[in-house]
Amino acid sequence: MMVRAVLFRPVLFLLLCVAQAVAVAAPACEQADDQGCVISRGMASYQGKDTAWARQMALRQALENAALHCNAEVSSLQQAENFQLTHSQVSVRTRAVVRGFNILEEDADPETHLYTVRVKACLAPAKSACSNPMAADYMPRVVIVTPALIDPYQARDLRELLPGWVSGLEAAFRQQGYRNVTTDDIDAGLFPGAQVRPNLDPAVLERLQEDTGAQFALLTVFRDLSTQYQPDNPYIPDAVEQVGHKIARSYTYDESPNTRIVSVDWYLVDVNHGRIVRQGHIDCVAKGAVRVSRDLVFGSGAFAATPTGRALMDALQAELRQALDPLKCAVLASRILEVRNENGKKQVIFFATPESGLRKGDQLTVYHRQGAEVRMGGRNLGADEVPAGFVRVVRVLDRFAIAEVIAEKEPLSVGDWLRSW
Repeated sequence: MMVRAVLFRPVLFLLLCVAQAVAVAAPACEQADDQGCVISRGMASYQGKDTAWARQMALRQALENAALHCNAEVSSLQQAENFQLTHSQVSVRTRAVVRGFNILEEDADPETHLYTVRVKACLAPAKSACSNPMAADYMPRVVIVTPALIDPYQARDLRELLPGWVSGLEAAFRQQGYRNVTTDDIDAGLFPGAQVRPNLDPAVLERLQEDTGAQFALLTVFRDLSTQYQPDNPYIPDAVEQVGHKIARSYTYDESPNTRIVSVDWYLVDVNHGRIVRQGHIDCVAKGAVRVSRDLVFGSGAFAATPTGRALMDALQAELRQALDPLKCAVLASRILEVRNENGKKQVIFFATPESGLRKGDQLTVYHRQGAEVRMGGRNLGADEVPAGFVRVVRVLDRFAIAEVIAEKEPLSVGDWLRSW
């Protein structure tokens, strides 16, 4: 008995303390037809609510169920104690976006107060897995703000560094297929104080959004661009080489730096809610003739061919890759700017651009703030939001879009949020 107890003790320990995570990939559209379309059903209760509202909620559920038929990733987290399941959590992410759908049938049951919708939804595979099947089809607007320099003297040989960095990032975004990007040269107030961190003051971010209509802002800070001399001759001891370098400097007054540190911080800011979504730090080192002639302009081929130019371009590409990652599945969100009646139909106006991917006929969900904002320690933590209605896009202009209300649970008002799901 003692031997059996010792043998089974590790097994019991695993059952008590280890949580198992299992990822299962669903079959790729095995129930889809040749066009990648599946038939799905959704239901919603309309008891005490408008049937138009219940219809939209049922349609939303049907499209969500359809997306799970195509390249769905299911992650399961389970915990067991004494051979009994004590905790189970399942999360689903889909690698598909809804291209379009047709309503096959719909019915409102007066006895159960359930509205049922049956749809044929056509799906397309997405590059990345998103928990929101509608997110990967839209591009929220991003504004690239002029970077901040901690020590401008360190960049005295880097001609047009700041505007070149902005235009370089914009071009890199577009090369990666992210079209809904713009720039803004008004950086006053975005980097206050000596610490140089993003200013999340609502008044500052509101001015930025009014100028650009952006949902996100990409801010860059050059923490270090210093040059220095580092021994690099493998045949001479470092101490001897340092002494020789000091003697040479005393006669020629030439520092001849052979190393440049490129240290960059970046921040992706949610302009709508005044919070940092993602941030990162990048370090690159340039070796060789690291001082750049003032005749070379940042962004030119000659500048990029220098050791410093290569290090800066490596840092720019690293910032691009890291900043694009959270944008892949970001939900399109915009605040209602105006509510009006046009020919007897209720319409809303909100920030949007054609590059966002919004098209005439697209439907968006309206969210209304419920209760007061939550504050703690002087910080605004946000407020609870609940679905309040649905709108259909009728026109998308250069800086804004117009949508008509098709269902509302409660009256929509200026300041409510429009989201893609």
